[in-house]
Amino acid sequence: MREFLRNAAHQLRTPLTGITAAVEVLQSGAKDVPSDRDRFLEHVAVDTVRLTRIARALLVLARAQSGESVTLEQLELPELLESVVVGAGASAQGRISVACSPGLTVLAQPDLLREALAALVDNAVTHTSGAVRLAARKLDDAVEIEVVDVGEGIPPEHHARIFEPFYRVADTGEGFGLGLAIAQQAVNAMQGTLRSGVPAEGGTSFTIRLQAS
Repeated sequence: MREFLRNAAHQLRTPLTGITAAVEVLQSGAKDVPSDRDRFLEHVAVDTVRLTRIARALLVLARAQSGESVTLEQLELPELLESVVVGAGASAQGRISVACSPGLTVLAQPDLLREALAALVDNAVTHTSGAVRLAARKLDDAVEIEVVDVGEGIPPEHHARIFEPFYRVADTGEGFGLGLAIAQQAVNAMQGTLRSGVPAEGGTSFTIRLQAS
């Protein structure tokens, strides 16, 4: 818990420091120069989005770990998967393909499943430059949803810790090390499983398995 709180404070402090610095520069006169004003307002906007993402991630983790029962409902997967792709942003959408049979449903909690998939897709898009495949299929009484990328993959020595909050395989400055932890906690709360793998063609795969409806 001490390590978690220390890392959480560090992640929150970085964008807060950026916002504070930008506001100080604006107050000292930059606000009167249109080009400077716009540049520092953009810094504030970027760091505000970063803070919002961190706060939302921490809330999802807290909700998943609270021990409260989660009500599962029947969800239409094609629409949900498409919404996750749209949420990934315009630059990422062209890299993501979706494969899902029309009418495929699953028992899940809408917000938790959306956040889990969004975290996995964001992880794939952020850490690779190639195509990302988002696919769902029914297997007996379960539904599996895969997020597969064709990047360099995760070194074997990191696999044991990739679902730990704030753990990052490489300190690239990208992401917060929360995505995979959020995905796992959200899936666990829905009585499902999340596993990682290495596809035959290389890269990394993450597979969510939930009860079929």
